[in-house]
Amino acid sequence: MDEKREAAFWWVINATEFMSETKSELGTMGAIGILAAAYLLGIEKECCKALSTLAFELPSREVRRIKNRRLREKREKTIATILACVFYFDELGNEEMKAMLGLLGGLAGGGSVGELTAVVTPMVVNAAREPDAWRLLERVFPGLCRLIELDDAKSACS
Repeated sequence: MDEKREAAFWWVINATEFMSETKSELGTMGAIGILAAAYLLGIEKECCKALSTLAFELPSREVRRIKNRRLREKREKTIATILACVFYFDELGNEEMKAMLGLLGGLAGGGSVGELTAVVTPMVVNAAREPDAWRLLERVFPGLCRLIELDDAKSACS
């Protein structure tokens, strides 16, 4: 895999360090990580295409003003992290990542990123099963490999 993709992956992962690790923001943090993994594996075009068909089916969400100051600050850090990633991929000239992160930003504002991760995660897991991709992930993102193995073990027991 391309060293530039690996560097971009780490840039995104490092950017999430500034996010709040609270229950309300962990879903978005995970979604950013799965999008970064999609980019690392070179499947962002396929993921973006799949999301583009879904984006028009998403119910419109009312973005309510967050009255709790602490929660509002956490959400603002989350949105700022997503925007930083959008700007980063704009500099790289990757339209698909910009589009997916933009969609994520819209969903995160409403507090729900489940639709996005439900589409992208299976695509990343399937791509990760390829031997070259697995070796790359073992080196760069071993935590994802462990999660896939754990999920496989649970599926085998069911």
